[in-house]
Amino acid sequence: MPVSAFRVGVVSDTHGFFDPKLALLLRGSRLILHAGDICGVEVLEQLSTLAPVQAIYGNCDVNPLTAQLPSWRVEQIGAFRVLVLHDLGRPIRPREPAQKLIEQVRPTVVVSGHSHQSALEIVDGVFFVNPGSAGRKRFKLIRSAAVLLCAEECIDARVYSLETDVPKMIARRRFRMTSNAAPLYRSDPGATMAPDRLGRRGHTAGASKRMAGPHQVEAAAFALDSLRRGGCLLADEVGLGKTIEAGLALSQLAAEGKPKGLVICPATLRIQWQRELAEKFELDASIVDGSSSFDRVNPFDRPGPVICSFQFAASRAEWLARINWDVVVIDEAHHLRNAHRATHKTARALKAGIRHCPKILLTATPLQNSVLEIFGLASFLDERLLGPEQAFRSRYEIGGADDDALRELKDRISEVAFRTLRRQVREYVRFTKRRSLVEDFAWSEEEQELYERVSDYLRRADTAGIPAERRTLLTLVYRKLLASSSYAIAPTLRQLAERLKHQLRSPRQEGSEDWGLVREEIPQHWMDSEDWKNAPTGQAKLPDLQSEIRELERYAQLAEGIKVNAKGEALKHALDRIFTVARAHQWPEKAVIFTESKRTQEYLFRLLSEQGYPDRISVLSGWWSILIFPGIPSELSRGSVDVTATASNATSW
Repeated sequence: MPVSAFRVGVVSDTHGFFDPKLALLLRGSRLILHAGDICGVEVLEQLSTLAPVQAIYGNCDVNPLTAQLPSWRVEQIGAFRVLVLHDLGRPIRPREPAQKLIEQVRPTVVVSGHSHQSALEIVDGVFFVNPGSAGRKRFKLIRSAAVLLCAEECIDARVYSLETDVPKMIARRRFRMTSNAAPLYRSDPGATMAPDRLGRRGHTAGASKRMAGPHQVEAAAFALDSLRRGGCLLADEVGLGKTIEAGLALSQLAAEGKPKGLVICPATLRIQWQRELAEKFELDASIVDGSSSFDRVNPFDRPGPVICSFQFAASRAEWLARINWDVVVIDEAHHLRNAHRATHKTARALKAGIRHCPKILLTATPLQNSVLEIFGLASFLDERLLGPEQAFRSRYEIGGADDDALRELKDRISEVAFRTLRRQVREYVRFTKRRSLVEDFAWSEEEQELYERVSDYLRRADTAGIPAERRTLLTLVYRKLLASSSYAIAPTLRQLAERLKHQLRSPRQEGSEDWGLVREEIPQHWMDSEDWKNAPTGQAKLPDLQSEIRELERYAQLAEGIKVNAKGEALKHALDRIFTVARAHQWPEKAVIFTESKRTQEYLFRLLSEQGYPDRISVLSGWWSILIFPGIPSELSRGSVDVTATASNATSW
């Protein structure tokens, strides 16, 4: 089965010399092309330890190479027909034999050597690549080799100097074409070097229904190469396809006979992961959870990739440790940013369960508030990478690190971290152009009073309604609900009062674990709960509890009395503006509204139904709430597909 994306190494004119730096440059390649003047089968043998090799002989080669190799060959890499020959001449005026070959083969890419000078040129829609000479130094010419990152319609070609301690990129050019995609890799049967002679057989990986971009190919190659060292962190910006990168790695490993892959992700993403692996990589992954864990002794012992939530994996870490995983992929890995803390039980359980397994961490936000979060993620991969925590703090955190220290940290992290920014891929990734419209609003006097009173309550350190060990986290959650709507915060205030009443009636019994949240909202904040634990405090006195109950009931009554939210009224006006702009540009009149609370969602449903959108509103609820209207496809209303803010218009609550 063909692979879904390819990193191709290109060398030429080695003249019997294998530069050890080629091992650094070409690691992770799925194919190596040699454009002739090899001058020693030993060079091919060493290259073949890195990846399958397809080579031709040059004018300096002799027996046995001239007997074993063709003088030219054709490789099909995706939609690109690649002609490999030795002596091209100049791209704008090829030598006569080369010109006849080009007319006969009609390639989209021509790889050549002989000149010992690297070149990346596009002539008449054909991409000409000369990697330069990877052999010993000759005259003043720079010794070099090249890497091609081949995707569906684009090749990202890079030439690297071999004259520095680490190969350094000295030239880069992208080539794009539009064509029906062929199998990503197919060698011309009439010009294939017998793999046994190179001591390694080529392998293939699972096919992807949609080929990856060059940055995804490079990230996947980085990840695959990192597994022998314990794993890596893929930290591309949002929307650049980290799931595809991990899928490429899982697919390649499966094709190599290493199918034991584990994906750990938030519970809401499990079905999405299963669908992505099936549709794009033809991998049949199993989702395991509490209901599916009773049909076997070890719930993780299943054929093919296994997908589970953070909670399930952490609660059954001892079973994880009994499986010899080929790779463990952890999505939304920023939830483990405090893995170095002894109080983070989830991270510690996961670390124990997969300690000896290679890992790929996925997150768009590896650093949010403190450089120590980088330390936490790195320590989850390898505790030795950044040394002891105290030494890391003194070097990079305490008193603020200087520029030299930060550059040093960046270099150390680069061994395990790979990050692509959106601005780096604009040439071949088409992002949706967005326009921003801001709708100002002002709270009513009642809303302002509610906000100030509840905020004062949340700022106090002596309140009993909020569990002391969860105070920091829950204060953040309650502030979000307070800012969402009066309908969101009112039931929470009532439930906090009821919690205190229960504590009065049964002082020795623990209160409920709902924290004043509705059932759908609790899992939303579960992942962060261990990051925000506070030290326990003493129990409040009974008179204090009675006073606090009355206070909470007053605030709840105040919130329940607010029937019109200023933000809801502003939303109606904003939607009118948005749809007016949409009609003027003949855009679809659709909107997506993300809400913090399901109770706010219910309020908006009533509000907008009265505004004139009845029967045109679809409500979806998960760990967050989403409201979509109008003209939404029926399949969205069933909640069977992913809903994102990439619709024509979006408003956040």
